[in-house]
Amino acid sequence: MIQIEEICSEKLHEMEKYELLSREENAYTSLFKTTHGTVIKLYHGCLTDHEAVARDRETLYSLVQSNCHFPKQFIMPMRIYTFDKKIVGYEMPFCEGKVLSEALKFAGIADAVRWFSQIYEDILWLSTLHPSFSFADLHEENIFINTKGELFHCDIDGWRSQSGCGKRSRYLSMSQDLYENHPRKYKQEQNRNYFLTDRNSDIYCLNIMVMNYLMKNGQWFVNLQNNDAFLYLDYLETAGLPKGIVQMINTLFEPTDNFFSTQAMKNLPNDITCFSYESYFSSTERFSSNAQALDYLDKFAFKWNNHAYS
Repeated sequence: MIQIEEICSEKLHEMEKYELLSREENAYTSLFKTTHGTVIKLYHGCLTDHEAVARDRETLYSLVQSNCHFPKQFIMPMRIYTFDKKIVGYEMPFCEGKVLSEALKFAGIADAVRWFSQIYEDILWLSTLHPSFSFADLHEENIFINTKGELFHCDIDGWRSQSGCGKRSRYLSMSQDLYENHPRKYKQEQNRNYFLTDRNSDIYCLNIMVMNYLMKNGQWFVNLQNNDAFLYLDYLETAGLPKGIVQMINTLFEPTDNFFSTQAMKNLPNDITCFSYESYFSSTERFSSNAQALDYLDKFAFKWNNHAYS
């Protein structure tokens, strides 16, 4: 049961003196680790009415009202803090481990497939709730792998109701062409700043995460420009990527619903080096030397901290 606690300004200032874990200026949030081993998430300028913060608060209120029992892999708030009856942050358990992007660098195929498959099952589970939710901002940094190899979802206030509330999320915000080419499948709000999220958009983000894993070297599939994505997919098919995975990714660019195939993921070989973007580059004649190709590849690698979105 999530508790709601009204706090005074002194208590709010005390929270800001805890150990700072991260501060995201563009997301209007800060994370603090308390002395008793929990994490508090506070909104920057929490006494103002920024639209993104207001939507996060709406999600938290919806979760409180749902009274649903969430499985252990969801890092749910223990307490929601309000000031003058307005949500200013929440407290949750601390997860000791690595974010998924780091864990995947050292994981075997079996673990990677298990994690991706669990994410898919969790997407389906969220969509069965009343009201139903989508992760909305589903990406590797919002997922933790603990020291036992167990997967946990954080950033719960980033969820969105599937009734239509939008989210300016990472992979959706970087995919404007999809929204323009398939407006019935990928929808935006009228102001075009927010993206309507549902199970379909969550599966889109999950499949992007799968492609990021295959690409390796810190590169992101959504960063491919123009026809590069399709040329890379053609290469993957000739390199032996399981047909089901090729179909999963191709569907992202088609009007039909997105899907994820656990069985296709299980057919991945133990060595996936040949599917990396570096392997794709080395198979082309685009550059006169391998050194030139690797130099370009290093510049191509995506640096999220330099991007405008959260």
